[in-house]
Amino acid sequence: MNDTPVAGTFRLDGMIQGPLPPDIPVTADIKAWVMSAKASGLNFHLSVDGGGFSIVTDPCVQATSRLAKPDLEALLCDALDALLTLLPLTCRGGVYSTVRSEEFRPGIALQTLFTAQSDGTFASEQRVVQVETQTPPPEITAASIRRAAVPALIVLILVLLGSMYFIDYHKLFSAARDRVVPLTKEEVTVNQTALGKAIEVELVGIDSAHNALLFQLKRGSDWNRALSSSPQVQGHPRQPEWPTWNRALSSPPQETPANWPDFLMRLAIHQSRLRIELYDKDDKMLSSGELCLDPLKAKPSAQVAVIVTLSERLAKIVIRP
Repeated sequence: MNDTPVAGTFRLDGMIQGPLPPDIPVTADIKAWVMSAKASGLNFHLSVDGGGFSIVTDPCVQATSRLAKPDLEALLCDALDALLTLLPLTCRGGVYSTVRSEEFRPGIALQTLFTAQSDGTFASEQRVVQVETQTPPPEITAASIRRAAVPALIVLILVLLGSMYFIDYHKLFSAARDRVVPLTKEEVTVNQTALGKAIEVELVGIDSAHNALLFQLKRGSDWNRALSSSPQVQGHPRQPEWPTWNRALSSPPQETPANWPDFLMRLAIHQSRLRIELYDKDDKMLSSGELCLDPLKAKPSAQVAVIVTLSERLAKIVIRP
């Protein structure tokens, strides 16, 4: 390795080659051995070519803590011996190995060579070399995470408690939720008390993508009377039960007080508009506008869209003449 090795790591090098028996299928068994070796912390790569196999070690440096046994030499010897048992006796003598391991401990490296013997077994030879090593970084485990989480949580709680004097977290999180969660018509209440029985209004949809509110308008029981009773509209007979507005306005309040709600409703119908006011959950007005009544003059019910611009989440709509 070019870099200074880290204590507590190891690497493998070399390969194993051998013949495959022509009459016994052992390729699947060797593949299973490769998978089992990986589970124990030893990585190999298998290739089969014709009547033989090759197993190449993975040269990547790994932590010894990943090994199934703390003794790398013993673990490798057991694994290689198990590999030979998968082959018949007639094939074991043809196995050739150049597998080497290098395990780094503080200030030393354990270098081990594993060779296949003619009797069908593996032998290992080890030497100790003085090397400069790095101190391994702290290993991240579940226990270490739990130990670090406790003081971090305490610091976070203290920071949150201290910042509550300057930051309204409830409002902050509510605003974040409002930006993420689409507004639905079920969240919005519609107050149309001021319309009396002349017009019925229902919020039937919210198009958040186009900032539009969709209303269903319907003529109420007082629609025709309100429409026909205005002195300003020509061609409509005046209803005898309704006094003229000039007379109502000129009468002394104590004698015949003017019915201002009726006056405003009639005026709104003849001018084809209603006032719409939008409020948030704290009853702060967000914006206002007009609801056009022209479609309702042509047919008993109609849908009308109103484009709105809101700075906060809508909670209440008030519709008045």
